[in-house]
Amino acid sequence: MKKSYFFSVLMFVACTGFAQDLFIQTGADIFLQNGAVLTLQGSLQNNGTISGSGTFLFKGSSSQSITGTGTTNFYNLTVDNAAGVTLSRNIGVSNSLTLTAGSLDLKSFNILLSPSATVSGETETKRITSTGTGGYIEITVPIGAAANVNPGNLGATINPVVSMGSVKVRRGHDASTITPAGRPSINRYFEIEPATNAGLNATFTFNYFDAELNGRNESLLSFWTSPNATTWTAFNFSNRNTTTNFVQLTGIGSFPKRWTVTDQQFPTGIFDLIAPNTTLKLWPNPVSNHQAFYVQLSSKKRIGGTLSIIDASGKIVYLKTVQLERGINTVEFNNHQLANGIYTILVKAEDGSTNNINFIKQ
Repeated sequence: MKKSYFFSVLMFVACTGFAQDLFIQTGADIFLQNGAVLTLQGSLQNNGTISGSGTFLFKGSSSQSITGTGTTNFYNLTVDNAAGVTLSRNIGVSNSLTLTAGSLDLKSFNILLSPSATVSGETETKRITSTGTGGYIEITVPIGAAANVNPGNLGATINPVVSMGSVKVRRGHDASTITPAGRPSINRYFEIEPATNAGLNATFTFNYFDAELNGRNESLLSFWTSPNATTWTAFNFSNRNTTTNFVQLTGIGSFPKRWTVTDQQFPTGIFDLIAPNTTLKLWPNPVSNHQAFYVQLSSKKRIGGTLSIIDASGKIVYLKTVQLERGINTVEFNNHQLANGIYTILVKAEDGSTNNINFIKQ
């Protein structure tokens, strides 16, 4: 017969304990002393309080759950159950969340990590995931200049040139609907909210698992960002690796709130190739005084955009609005107002995709 354990008063666990189902009644407190391990072979329903600095070890032979209405803050939480553990309430972890076997399913609930807490042991077959919508795991930590930190070991490595102050990092597993891309994202996103969010010149590395690809082609993954999970802008990428599973972007001045990746960075925009390894053409280059010059690009569909001429100081000295037709487009510029120097043509389509090419005026 399956045994259940009910606690309605204060309970101390000093070393090792075992339980099938564990029910903590309203007003009760279960306290695990430092080094104590309470092994659960069934589910936990906490309507009271969990405290202390021990370990709750979920080690059942069938799926286990964490439920209840009480304050459920674990010091150490370990999942060692191939059938997995499912959340049916929000929880906190103040030191370590370890996956030894099986996954921790958020469903639609959240995990709040203390600033010094870490997640360890995640792999393709044992990881934090979600079969619901809206659940996330979150941590808030200070990130200093050149910190190169992966807060909580959640898979978002941030390396700014200047201090970002206190930074909230949230990881979720909903696939985002990216309308401009015409396809969904992978089953992972990060939200990054720094106290200081300007002039960062940061590098951001976004890690993922193959099991989260959601049918996307990882050799084509690049960033999309959104302030509200509704309006999306293409952010391209600087580096990616399909073996170690990351997409990276450098030179980030400020962080939009939500980041995800999908497998076609400019699906409706201007970067269908004109020739192998060519996205933009500009001629003549260098440009002589009073000489017209031309920019040629290709578009997959009819779409509006802008072409900006930017000088070496970063100032926009000329802006041209264009309507790109499907196929090859050639745009003419008159340079008689440009001083001699090095310039950049920045092309931006309505879907947020961008590209650039440099030229010299002499």
